Amino acid sequence: MPRLTETITVKASPRQIADYLLNPGNLASYLPVSNVEVLEQSKDGLRIRHDLALGDKKMPMVCVWQVAEPGRKIRFRAIEGMSFSGTWLLQEIPGGTQITYVLEYEPFGGLLAKLLDGLTTRKQMQQICGGALRKLKEAQEAAPRAA
Repeated sequence: MPRLTETITVKASPRQIADYLLNPGNLASYLPVSNVEVLEQSKDGLRIRHDLALGDKKMPMVCVWQVAEPGRKIRFRAIEGMSFSGTWLLQEIPGGTQITYVLEYEPFGGLLAKLLDGLTTRKQMQQICGGALRKLKEAQEAAPRAA
C-alpha cells in the first residue's frame, strides 16, 4: 500500500489535539467528509460512518478510530469503503505539539485502474493529508485556551 507522512507543529497540547481529533463533531472541520454519523463511541475510540470526498467522488465509509496511547497516538482504519489506515502521532515539544499524520491507502479498482488512477489518487490523498494538518493547526491555534 502507498504510504504518506506529513508533519506540522501546533501551539496546543497533545491532550487538546487528541480530544479535538476524537470528537466526531470536528471531523468535517479538518477532513473532506460529510454526513458524519457516530455508530459507537467510548473513551478508547469511536466507529463512524461518513462520506469521503475524493476529487469529484463521494465514497460512503465506515471507520474505526482507536486510542493507542492516550494523548499521544490515535490509530484509524476503514472497515467499509476505500481501504486505508493510519496514525495520528502527537509529540509534545516546547510551545506545543508536533503532529505526524501517517496514511496508508489502497487505490481504487483493479490493476489497470490502479495503474491509471494511482498518481491521481496519490495527489488527492496528499492534499487530504496536508489539508487536514493545516486545518487542524488553524482550528487549534484559533481556539481560546483556559487560563
